Parts: sequence; structure tokens; C-alpha cells
Amino acid sequence: MKLPLFSSEKKPVNDTPAVDRDLTLLAHVEPFVDLNVAQARVNAMDHAVIARFETMIRQRLNADSPEQLAASLASVLSEIKADVHYLNAALVDARRYRDPNFNFQTPDHESKKHKVDAVEIDLRGHITGGNWYYAEVDGRWAGPESQSSLLFPSLDEGAYRMEFDIVDEIEAGVIDGMAMFVNGLPVMFTRTNPGLPTKLEANFTVDADYKLPFWSLKLQFSKLRSPAALNGSDDRRTLAIRAAAVRFIKVGA
Repeated sequence: MKLPLFSSEKKPVNDTPAVDRDLTLLAHVEPFVDLNVAQARVNAMDHAVIARFETMIRQRLNADSPEQLAASLASVLSEIKADVHYLNAALVDARRYRDPNFNFQTPDHESKKHKVDAVEIDLRGHITGGNWYYAEVDGRWAGPESQSSLLFPSLDEGAYRMEFDIVDEIEAGVIDGMAMFVNGLPVMFTRTNPGLPTKLEANFTVDADYKLPFWSLKLQFSKLRSPAALNGSDDRRTLAIRAAAVRFIKVGA
């Protein structure tokens, strides 16, 4: 039995039991049949639009004079053009780009996440930063530019002491003429030994309003030299200091 797909295809039926039987059968069969309902709706719309304009054109063909016929056909074409315009506008609106909705509250995981309060960076291993030469047995030279940096995951807020192990400097006075910055702010450091090797110590505080997921240490050098320029060596690298390790240790809230 072929069941009508659209209401326009159904014939008037007065046999209520027969209609109920057909609907019951359809309810049992539909889950096992792959019906493209969306395509069926499109086809039904196409047929309805075509039928409407066919009816209009047939009615206009009964015009009494060629002038009336031309006017009638022009009217039908205007309606077709208007329909096409509205359909095209609807399609463009449906497919146009829309900004995503960012009006939502993100969970405040950062305030609940526990952060460590100490870290040590071994410059003889892998590091994240800039303006450093390859690692050597006892450290790593900074250069060839005048600024070197290190990046590492942010620590807990509070007061900290930094300890920087320096193995060597390319020329006397490089360390003493160096500037140091932690998270973009200048910090003063002292030497534990006037000679080499030496340890640099600095104290600073990171407030609770610092929200970046990393800390940064930046070194600014006032002078750099090349071993080749100093003593005729084959090493033409431009160097500043050679560092072994740096530690950040929390000392207060």
C-alpha cells in the first residue's frame, strides 16, 4: 500500500477506521524506513510555489488584449523576482558569519589552583628564554645580544629571595654593570663574593594582582666582549656572563 507523503496528495477519506489503520501502520513502519524528511519538505515547497505561479499565469493568459496580457505577465515576473529576492536574502542571512557569544562566566580556577613557592633552573639543561649560547659543562654563556631572559611557570605570591650562581664573566665589570629585572620590574642584587665564581642575591615581592601564568627574569648587560678580541682566540662569540643555575625561594607571605 502506498501511503501519501504530503497532505496535498491525500484524498478525502470518510472511513475513520481506515484512516486510523493507516496511521497505525505508518507508526510501526516509519522507524524502519529511512525517510529524508528535510528533502521531502523542500520538494513540497518547490511544488507548491510552481503550482501557484502556474495558476496565476493561466489566469492572466485569458486577458482581453495583448496590452493586458503583457501587463499581466510583467506582474507575474515581478512577483517571481520578489520571491527570489526574499529567498536569497534569507539564505544569505542564514549562512552569514556571526560573532560567537562570549557572554558567559568563566570558572575562577586560577584562584583555587595551588602554586609552588620555589623553583631552580639549571642552565646546563634545557631552558626557556632568549639570548643564551649552548650549555657547557659548568654553565651557559649569555650573548650575543645585550639582553638575556629566562621564563618559567609562575610561583605563589609573596616575598622571594633569588640566588643566581655565576661561574664567569667575559671581562671584569660585566656583572657589576649588569641590570636585573623580575617580571619587568628592576631588582637590586648583591654579590656574595667579589671574585669568581660568585652568587648574586636579590629580594623582591610579587603581589596578588600579578596574573600572568609565567615569571620572567631579564638581564641587561652594559658591555659584551669576544674572546677573539681579548686574546686572539678562535672563539668569536660575543659573551657577557656564564651562569650555572638560578633559584627562587619564598621567604614570606
